Parts: sequence; structure tokens; C-alpha cells
Amino acid sequence: MSNEPLDLRLPYFESLRREIKATKSRIFIILMSGLIGAPLLTYAASVSESRMLTLLSPLLILLFLVLYLAEQTLLMRAARYLREKVESGDGDWEHWIADTHQRSAEQQLFAMFVVIGLFFYVLLLMKAVEFLQEMPPTDFATYSYFFWRYGLMIMYVIATLWVLVTLLRFWRHAVTNK
Repeated sequence: MSNEPLDLRLPYFESLRREIKATKSRIFIILMSGLIGAPLLTYAASVSESRMLTLLSPLLILLFLVLYLAEQTLLMRAARYLREKVESGDGDWEHWIADTHQRSAEQQLFAMFVVIGLFFYVLLLMKAVEFLQEMPPTDFATYSYFFWRYGLMIMYVIATLWVLVTLLRFWRHAVTNK
């Protein structure tokens, strides 16, 4: 048996490239679903009388944003691993992309999707809050009424803060491989 360490860079490279390809495919699906689905969801929530659709639609937009952030972060993590552990020098692919600052398109696409997502979130949130404000009080205050009227608004605030903090925390990880 040889005491020489195995060079696993090629299998790692091939495996990570397959993972990157699958991640890019999921990102495309999320982007298309979000860019087509958000306007449709906004329209449906605007014309529908469904309480559940109106109240859940802002949270669905936040879900798309977090899914996109997660997939983009996975993509950059794989690129970062390739750059640091698999590639051997400055002439290799990830080093070259980072050194020539050619990730700006990814950064702009990421920012555009987040801004558009937050725009639709605010539109849907305003509709949901308006719906909750117009909710007539019952003859006697029940726990159900207080949950729908006030508890749900608190949940919107918590969800909004969580997503904004998550976006701020992981923004750099989603757009750079350094």
C-alpha cells in the first residue's frame, strides 16, 4: 500500500460542478416562479374574496425570497470551495472570475429579484393589513378575533424582520465566493 495521499481534486471538482448545475436549475425555477407568480398572486389576492389567500400571500412572497437566497448561497458556497480547496492557482476558473470582478451580473440579478420581491411583498402586506383592519368586531371578543386582528399582524412584523435580517446577514455570501 502506498503512503501517498490520494488526489481527490478531480472527483471533488466533478461532484461540485454537478451540484452547481442542479443549484442553477433550481434558481432558474425559483426566479421564473417568482417573476411570473408574484404578479399573478398579487392580482389574485386583489380580486379574490378569499381570506386565506389574502392573508397568506405576503408570506408566500417571503418564502420565495428566502428560497432564492438559500439557493444562491449554496451556489456561492460551492464556488468558494472550488476556489479555495480544488483549484491550484490564479489562472483557474473561480480565481479568474473573482480577480476580474465578473460576478457583477449575478449581484445585480440577485438585488433585482430581492427588490421586486420586497415590492410585491409590501403590496400584498398592505392588502392583508387593510383586510384585517376592516374585520368587524364580533359581539363579544373571542380569542379567534384577537388572533386574526392582532396576532397575525404581529406575525407579519416578526416574519418581515426575520427576512430582512436574514437578507442582510447572508447578502454577501449569496453574491461572492470570497
